[in-house]
Amino acid sequence: MRQHIDTVAWLHIATGALGLLSAFGVGAIVGGVGLFSGDAQTAGILGLVAAFVMVLLGLLSVPALVGGWGLLKRRPWARLMVLIVSFLSLPGFPVGTLIGGYSIWVLMSDESRQILS
Repeated sequence: MRQHIDTVAWLHIATGALGLLSAFGVGAIVGGVGLFSGDAQTAGILGLVAAFVMVLLGLLSVPALVGGWGLLKRRPWARLMVLIVSFLSLPGFPVGTLIGGYSIWVLMSDESRQILS
């Protein structure tokens, strides 16, 4: 089960990092389009949209990164954090559903509870 916990940790670290990368990419693209549009109102609206998307993706990605790191360090709080992130990722079919389901299966086992307590 220790190997499963490490796998879950690395999956969440990877998805968190990709989420942050996506946040910056979307922010740069959408914000850049607004700046190059030449219209101040369009630039303002697209800037707000870019900021909203960046904050939303960041709020979803940072807990995955922190929780994954916590699992690698066998911190008890990380189990609950990654369980919450996993439940929130279930609707993201197919990747979120697979990672979330696998994470829930691993972290809800009695052996994982003992390892992470």
